[in-house]
Amino acid sequence: MDFIENGRRRLPITRVVLAKHAGFCFGVRRAVETAERSAPAITLGPIIHNPQVVASLAEIGVRSADSPDEIPVGSRVVIRSHGIGRAAYDTLKARDCEIVDATCPFVQRIHDMAREASQAGTPLIVIGERDHPEVQGILGWSDAPAWAVLSEADILALPPLDCARVVAQTTMVQERFETLCAMLAQRIERLDVRATICTATRDRQQEVAELAGQADVMIVIGGKQSSNSRKLYRLATEFCRRTYFIETAAELDGISVSPSDTVGITAGASTPDCIIKEVVARMNDIEKKVNHRLQV
Repeated sequence: MDFIENGRRRLPITRVVLAKHAGFCFGVRRAVETAERSAPAITLGPIIHNPQVVASLAEIGVRSADSPDEIPVGSRVVIRSHGIGRAAYDTLKARDCEIVDATCPFVQRIHDMAREASQAGTPLIVIGERDHPEVQGILGWSDAPAWAVLSEADILALPPLDCARVVAQTTMVQERFETLCAMLAQRIERLDVRATICTATRDRQQEVAELAGQADVMIVIGGKQSSNSRKLYRLATEFCRRTYFIETAAELDGISVSPSDTVGITAGASTPDCIIKEVVARMNDIEKKVNHRLQV
C-alpha cells in the first residue's frame, strides 16, 4: 500500500493510497478509552459521532443521554471529548453524579479562554457551527455576551462591538477561519484572536487536500453526523471530482473504479481503526479484481 508521509509519496505498491493522518485523533481515542474503562456509565450525548463505536460501547453498558435531566441521580457520567458548558456541569453535580471528564485538552483550553474573557467582561465570538456540541459547550463558559458565527451574514448580524475575543471550533477549516477573522477585524477595532484549531485537524486537512489533488477517486470515511468528517469530504471535493463519503466498507459496492485510477482514502477523527482497515482491504480486493479483468 502507498502512504503519504512528510508531504512525500513513497514508491507505490498498489494504487490505493491511505492518508497517514486518518482515524481517531488523540482526544477522541482518549474519550473512547475512558468510556470503556468507566463502564457501566452514561455519556452526555454520544461519546463520538460514530454509530458503530456507540453500539459497541452500549454492549458493555455505556449508553448515552441527551440532557443532564435524563440522567438518574448518582450515575457515573462520562463527559465526551466535545466538552459541556458550566450549566450542564452544575446540573450533574446537583444530581450527585460521579463525573468522569474526558473533554479533549484542546477543547478544555478554549473553555479556559472563554472563562477568562467572561471574567474580564469581554464579548466572545466562536467561529464554528452554532448547533455543534463543542461550540455549545464553549459558549456555555461565558457570562459575557457570546455568539457563534460561520458566515459573513452571521458577522453582519452582530451588534456594534468595541472589542471581542475570537476562538475557533477545533475542527474548523483554517482558510475559512482566517477569512472570517479578516471580516471581523473590519467591524471590531480591538480583536483578540486565539488560534484554537487543533494541530491534528490542520494536519488532516492539509493532507487530504494534497492526496485528493493526486487521486482519481477519493474515499472519505466517517459517521454521517461527524462534523470533522463532513469538512474533510467538502475539502476533498474541491480537488477530486469523484469523492465519496462513506460510513462503512459496505458502501464501496456502488463505487466504480477504473484500471488507471489512483484511489485515495482518508478518515475523520471519529472513525475507528477497524473500519479503516476494512475499507482498505475491500478497496484492495476491488483493485485486484479490476486488474484481473483487465489482464483477462
